[in-house]
Amino acid sequence: MEKEAILGERLPGDRVRCHVCQWRCLINPGKTGVCRMYINRDGKLYSMNYGEVSSVAPDPVEKKPLFHFFPATRVLSLGTWGCNFHCQDCQNWEISCVDIPTTSQYLSPEQEIELAKRYNCSGVAWTYNEPTIWFEYTLDSAKLAKQNGLYTVYVTNGYATSEALDTIGPYLDAWRVDVKGFTDGFYRRLAKISHWRGILEVAKRAKEKWDMHVEVVTNIIPTMNDDEEQLRGIATWIRDNLGELTPWHVTRFHPMYNLTRLPATPVSTLERAWRAGKEAGLKFVYLGNVPGHEKENTVCYYCANLNVRRIGYDTEVIGLDDSKCRFCGAELNFRTTLKPISGPPTEKELHPIAKLARETVESYVREGKKPPPVELTPEMSERAGVFVSIHKHGELRGCIGTFEPVQANVAEEIIANAISSSTRDPRFPPVTEEELDDLEYKVDILSRPEPVKDVSELDPKKYGVIVESGFRRGLLLPDLEGVDSVEEQIAICRLKAGIGRNEPVDLYRFEVRRFK
Repeated sequence: MEKEAILGERLPGDRVRCHVCQWRCLINPGKTGVCRMYINRDGKLYSMNYGEVSSVAPDPVEKKPLFHFFPATRVLSLGTWGCNFHCQDCQNWEISCVDIPTTSQYLSPEQEIELAKRYNCSGVAWTYNEPTIWFEYTLDSAKLAKQNGLYTVYVTNGYATSEALDTIGPYLDAWRVDVKGFTDGFYRRLAKISHWRGILEVAKRAKEKWDMHVEVVTNIIPTMNDDEEQLRGIATWIRDNLGELTPWHVTRFHPMYNLTRLPATPVSTLERAWRAGKEAGLKFVYLGNVPGHEKENTVCYYCANLNVRRIGYDTEVIGLDDSKCRFCGAELNFRTTLKPISGPPTEKELHPIAKLARETVESYVREGKKPPPVELTPEMSERAGVFVSIHKHGELRGCIGTFEPVQANVAEEIIANAISSSTRDPRFPPVTEEELDDLEYKVDILSRPEPVKDVSELDPKKYGVIVESGFRRGLLLPDLEGVDSVEEQIAICRLKAGIGRNEPVDLYRFEVRRFK
């Protein structure tokens, strides 16, 4: 069944752009996108597979795998046809790498919910292939599931856009995401994906903005992603961005589809991945596709008691008290209650620093004046350089700041830079009143810069960089998406300051306190 897409952008010449996934396909009339499930019909974008079901089954939730989410419950699992990835190791290639067959079965969202209840399922999961490729159907179904007291799960490759995530975010309880590897070369070789780091940003957004329960899966493929660099990279990223209590599943690859030449993953390799995760500081690392292995179990990291015993999909809850260890009270990050249907954080939930940036922009754009004075928090009373960044649907909308303090205190610094970011960033037109509800704010308070004698003292995740040559200075904040090396940091700073590639420079580093 066809249905008009909700994330299609109409363009001149009857072309459309699809904003469901990060391919952001530009589609000519009569053509489809990469997934082959969205088509341009006379200048409008349509989903071709609304309700077209390839697979339906009541599964143990542990099969997704989700180990810290409503343990020992059943979930109605559904898949459709097609995919926006074409992975060499796809285990469901019979439904993912094909067009919609003429004999496909239609299942309405209402029928889906009836099936879930009939089979005593506690929730619904869109799985087997990438759920965003029938986005409109999963959205309608998720709304209906939540109205009926069922939990909702995306089992996803993570390539959704921030717009798609924000549209379905209020109605999704769990984001079970694949982080397949941790290098450009691996993602290109496995799935012909170049810009894979957007997967990480969307996973982080799912947790932070939409309070979804997040678990990560990495299928360990011999010779492709079983090296220490990738394993430690994934584990460290999970720890730093999703938290040390986030479950990481390292699963056994079996020869499949276009990788039948490779052997199954040795159990010893999975155990090495398990050690890499534990050494990085993750509290819960699980082995998958190895039924009966002791690393399937949940053991409390504090008192070492057994909380959940698993043998394959047979699950026995032994020592849980809601999300905590029944024996010692340690928090284990189990989700056992439905999250309410809600929007992003409200004004009351924002940190006062971020709230001041938002109030400033809204007051200035709507009324042309600064907001009324606020009670200063300790951070606001200091003097420091401040950068205010504004994002819209995950994309930068403005960013301006000061290297060093020029105002009486941080509060006044925020107000001045928030106004500049929203109205005077030369890269963007001024923010309009119609955009205000879609904006997100980030405020960085800078430490005093300190000289750097050698680039080995820099770290792009921890330190921002200032490059100086005479009166020319370029600054780059730390921990920015797509900036992964010190060399990239310095090159961008040189470019911003108009400093030549081979000109001698002085380097400084600084840290930030970041408020969102």
